[in-house]
Amino acid sequence: MIVSIDGTENYDEDSLSEFVKNNRIIVLDFFAEWCRPCKELTPKLVKINEKYPDVKILKIDIEQNNDMADKYDIQSLPTLLFLYDGSIVHKETGVREEGKNIVCCIANLIIKAKYHEINVDQDIYDNEIHNKINELLSII
Repeated sequence: MIVSIDGTENYDEDSLSEFVKNNRIIVLDFFAEWCRPCKELTPKLVKINEKYPDVKILKIDIEQNNDMADKYDIQSLPTLLFLYDGSIVHKETGVREEGKNIVCCIANLIIKAKYHEINVDQDIYDNEIHNKINELLSII
């Protein structure tokens, strides 16, 4: 079973593909109950999801979803896949600097979605990403 970070929705592999088609930013968090860093990451992801509900975060227990773990070549935990418009744009393994590596990936996707069809100066874009990283770090 695949569960939304807030625990309100459950998915199987078939319904997940429909979910991916209908959402711009998705984070797939591959975890296991015995994984301490995974447990430490979850409250941070919950806080991000509360502030940014358009960032859809799904938890995938590798013990219950071996096929998906194999499909996405999950070798260590936690591993997060970042999807934008249905495509995997980044894979991040582990939690570093209190989750800053995860926050940076999410901030990039939020700003990418904001400027999806707008040409913007690179300095403005970079500054927005920097500000979003700081904002996300302040809530986790």
